[in-house]
Amino acid sequence: MVPPFTNDLIHETSPYLLQHAHQPVAWRPWGEAALAAALQLDRPILLSIGYAACHWCHVMAHESFADAETARFMNDHFICIKVDREERPDLDQLYQTALQLLTGRAGGWPLTLFLTPAGAPFFGGTYFPPADRHGLPAFRRVLAGVARHYREQRGEAAADGGRVVAALAEMEAASPPGRVGAPLVAGAVEEIAAQVDPVHGGVGGAPKFPQTACLTLLLRAGGRARALALLTLDAMAAGGIYDHVGGGFARYSTDELWLVPHFEKMLYDNGLLAALYLEAYQVTGKRAYARVVEETLRYLQRNLYRDGGGFYASQDADSEGVEGRYYVWSRAQIDALLGSEAELFCRAYGVSQAGNWEGQNILHLARSTAALAAETGVAPPALDELLARGRARCLAAREQRPAPSTDTKVIMSWNGMAISACARAALCLDLDWALAMATASADFLWEASWRAGRLHRTWTDGAARHDGVLDDYAYLGAALLDLYEATGEGRFLARGATLGEAIVDRFFAGDGSGFYLTAEDDDRLIHRPRARHDQSIPSGAAAACALLLRLAVFTDNARLQEAAEQTLAHHAGAMAAQPVAYAGLLACVEPVLDPPVEITLVGDPSARRAWVRRLAQLHLPHRGVCHLPCDPPVAGAIAAGKEAQGGGVTCYLCRHTTCTPPMRRWEELERALAGG
Repeated sequence: MVPPFTNDLIHETSPYLLQHAHQPVAWRPWGEAALAAALQLDRPILLSIGYAACHWCHVMAHESFADAETARFMNDHFICIKVDREERPDLDQLYQTALQLLTGRAGGWPLTLFLTPAGAPFFGGTYFPPADRHGLPAFRRVLAGVARHYREQRGEAAADGGRVVAALAEMEAASPPGRVGAPLVAGAVEEIAAQVDPVHGGVGGAPKFPQTACLTLLLRAGGRARALALLTLDAMAAGGIYDHVGGGFARYSTDELWLVPHFEKMLYDNGLLAALYLEAYQVTGKRAYARVVEETLRYLQRNLYRDGGGFYASQDADSEGVEGRYYVWSRAQIDALLGSEAELFCRAYGVSQAGNWEGQNILHLARSTAALAAETGVAPPALDELLARGRARCLAAREQRPAPSTDTKVIMSWNGMAISACARAALCLDLDWALAMATASADFLWEASWRAGRLHRTWTDGAARHDGVLDDYAYLGAALLDLYEATGEGRFLARGATLGEAIVDRFFAGDGSGFYLTAEDDDRLIHRPRARHDQSIPSGAAAACALLLRLAVFTDNARLQEAAEQTLAHHAGAMAAQPVAYAGLLACVEPVLDPPVEITLVGDPSARRAWVRRLAQLHLPHRGVCHLPCDPPVAGAIAAGKEAQGGGVTCYLCRHTTCTPPMRRWEELERALAGG
């Protein structure tokens, strides 16, 4: 059957944009053609930004964009542009910030913004319902009011847009004074710790997001801060935000208990959280953290990994048009699946007849194995086996349900996070399948998206699209360096160094004031956005600084270290004033104050691999591991003068430009790292 409507989005590759390609709205993708049409027809732009896994984006699409009468008014009075925020984070960041300046409120998705033909925003909001409700005006009433305002008070609309553009430039140029040093980090850790819920964990109250940068900073600080980070990780892993059946984390919890998730699953959350739980395992040796890591990576393998390498972006919150339907259970369903073992399973995972969410049950760890064993007299090993059988049966049954849709974009930065988690966990937990995924993905991404000295941001159905932003270069560069340290294969180091040098050349401000989100020659926007504070992920500036500081020992390019240090110095005041927002950059201060440990392994690759696997068991967040021989050769100080001393592996350990004598046995390195 031929759809009754088709608009210009039909030529796009984004699954989100294609969801809107057969709506009666005359949607256009962002680009020169749409912007030129706005100028030529002298119409304001209606800019709608969302993403495929966004529940309220689906709601507004169904209620308003699919309505023929609403669409007719939109088409008659506006140039309607639809943007996938995951493809264009620059546009999303720019216009989300503009909305905050216009309204004084936080943004969100769907973002609904009205622009002058030149692209300056003068009115906006997020979700608008089809009729007045909950204090929100009806979307059609908003459309009529904005169209009338632009027609009758065009000068005022243009002036409002001009003020927003000026405010954007002023806000991003400002940076309070500060000083990089140990007191900066100590004060930030104390302030972040003060905002952690002491009962349930998490920074702040509901809704609760897994703020990985803050938790990483607390975990590395030790003492009470570390205890709060571990409290949070324990609560998240026990809560409904974690998928106890299939592994992996949902986007956030709507409540303070981590029980009720917003059910969409994002690649970036799961890559970052797998790496964080792995670090918690390295710190504590607690096997429960290792299990979360492995189950999360198994989720990625089963649901987001594509044959041939690369990870898809996300899975939707909805299935069959209902949020969370795929993930929840009734007591009757569990009884039918598990029979005589259902009672213990339900007690462990909090399943009841009444349910804990809209009459259904979100599985969560209501009782630990130890507590359940004490209540029932069943031995913990037998309970663990029973619960594992129950989870496996639930997973098999759930996979027969209509599944949430998958956004099949391959995004470079998010893939970098997943590859890093796979590479690190593969060594620490002996997961060869995870290393195979990481290696295949890194090679695929490089071949698919690195073209003529530029990195593309997305790959979908054979097409690489959109210029990469800073995040893409930085997170993929970090993944390549992680793979080099895991495998000793020189191509990964060379590619990572190429991305690091491109970051300094194309994204670093000439006055030393940090990084831009977009490269200097990307298409022109009303304002070139900066990369500074963390958002859903640690900022591109934080990822870039972390990468450049790691790369500095592997190259002879002094600009890498200098760019990172200048960025931290420029943002020191902001880090002190807003530590939660700048936790990613704060985590980069320690390796400046106390440079990373340099470990050089010389010898046969298979013998080196055994040493690297042992190193992976240790908590060494700031380290560089160099493999020699390496092709292409390593140019930095970490390789200078390092030679084999006989067969097997020769190891050199350097701190602050001072190196130990060559070591031949693992125990020698272990003692040296421990300070013995």
